[in-house]
Amino acid sequence: MIRIIGFIIIVVSSAKIGFDISGKYIGRVRELKSFIKVLEKLKNEINFSNCVVSEALSNSANVKSATVNDMVKHLSESIKNGKDNLCEAFNSYLLVNQTCFDKSDVDEIYGFLSVLGNGDREDEIKNISNTMEFLKSNLNAAIENEKKYVKVFRTSGILAGCLIAIILA
Repeated sequence: MIRIIGFIIIVVSSAKIGFDISGKYIGRVRELKSFIKVLEKLKNEINFSNCVVSEALSNSANVKSATVNDMVKHLSESIKNGKDNLCEAFNSYLLVNQTCFDKSDVDEIYGFLSVLGNGDREDEIKNISNTMEFLKSNLNAAIENEKKYVKVFRTSGILAGCLIAIILA
């Protein structure tokens, strides 16, 4: 009886590892979609309203992904309080919180935030549009990776647990 319970624990824990790894692929797609929506809202705020960057960021923060929502609110509050510039606030957020963004995503967002608020309205809109195009191409790659690897990691986690249980039996 104890052996059966041990085998079940092994299979469940290895399945959990597989599901956690596949969750990173799913999370990256969700976070990229949410950040692109933030950029679209930010573009509209800059284009149609006459507000400062921190206010435009806080108005753009309502998205589905809690991680992106918290990140944008953190950026907005850091600018309002005058503590950091956007790049330093983004780095401090990444040090404390876990995201599913890839290194290329983080580099592009960092580059975007380094020039946000430094130009006139047309330059800001061009910068947002360029960043959105790059992140959309990353989103397409992330969707392809999600299609490829989610089932693989979930299935391999379960099968690895079964294999370990059979070997130990």
